[in-house]
Amino acid sequence: EERAAQPGRPTGAVEMGIAAVMGVLHLDRESFLVVVSQATQAATMCGGAIFSVTEAHLFPFALLPAEKKSVNEGIARDARKVEQFLSSQGFLFSYEFDLSRPIVAHPGGPGGGGGEAG
Repeated sequence: EERAAQPGRPTGAVEMGIAAVMGVLHLDRESFLVVVSQATQAATMCGGAIFSVTEAHLFPFALLPAEKKSVNEGIARDARKVEQFLSSQGFLFSYEFDLSRPIVAHPGGPGGGGGEAG
């Protein structure tokens, strides 16, 4: 939920709850912080929750110079497309698991080394 800026804050500043920080995305020559502002629990795996992104945002690390306006518009358009994709395609994440690895490689998962060797 976004809230209007308070007195003493920079113009255009908003507050927003953050569910997760996904990382840094490089588009052309610009870098963006990718955050999840809303997510819903989609499943449970080996006792850990799996969440589906319902709203994501990209924040530029630096303001883009006005002299590169046509390039900036293209990068901004691409950033909005990434936000829309992450917010609408059922992108999943977990606080407990690295979902990019096969489940058998997770500690406590099937064959994941959760037990003692014997």
